[in-house]
Amino acid sequence: MSRYLPDPSVPVAELGAPVHAALRAAREAGAPLLALTYPSRTPGGSWHVTVLETATDDVRFDFHTGSAQWDPAAVEREFRRRGYDSLAGMLHQEWTQLIDGGRSTHLFSP
Repeated sequence: MSRYLPDPSVPVAELGAPVHAALRAAREAGAPLLALTYPSRTPGGSWHVTVLETATDDVRFDFHTGSAQWDPAAVEREFRRRGYDSLAGMLHQEWTQLIDGGRSTHLFSP
């Protein structure tokens, strides 16, 4: 597992509250996984996607989108490649906005 060390010159947002709120919502929805994505905190960096197991809060997998622009279609393609469908993609809806600029959606195995 890779460890990402923060750049001390970049201010870091506290992600605990919105992540835990999204996990609670996913548990209530009965989804086995929750996908969270956040823009890079460095100029020119790509969005980071993390998939959490809702029952345990463990990270199932994560990846970078490779683009500084939000591209939900590219993220949906990566989920399908890994064998998952997102609720947002299945319903043709936008991802749920998080208060700190991130987005979330529930994942299901097809």
